[in-house]
Amino acid sequence: MIVGGFNAIGQAFLLHVEGDGIITNIGFPGFGAIGSGLSNAMFWLSYRNQNLGLTLKTSAYHALEAKIMAESSPFVNEKLDVLVAARGKWTFISDSKPVPEGAAFNLNELRAMLSVYRPKCTDDLK
Repeated sequence: MIVGGFNAIGQAFLLHVEGDGIITNIGFPGFGAIGSGLSNAMFWLSYRNQNLGLTLKTSAYHALEAKIMAESSPFVNEKLDVLVAARGKWTFISDSKPVPEGAAFNLNELRAMLSVYRPKCTDDLK
């Protein structure tokens, strides 16, 4: 499980909790993955140089790409849920719910970006 939170002064924390209860701080590099597709997802986030200084929309897009990479595992489904947390507020964005008012992005918008930013196919190279 990955757990995120904030301390009293607003500093973000990201923790990985393993099945045996071992807790690891993954605040650096600022992203993590779990489950059967984690290797592919972590590879992709690293390839994209995901870091704490990127914008929310860029980070959300990178997470979508990483999730698509993780879907190569037969145990990762196509449904997507995103929880955007900031000090004192949060927004839940999901394939199964309407886009909340004031959300910084929506999943359809991110998926449309795939045609622009996804690496291109090289099948036509001779």
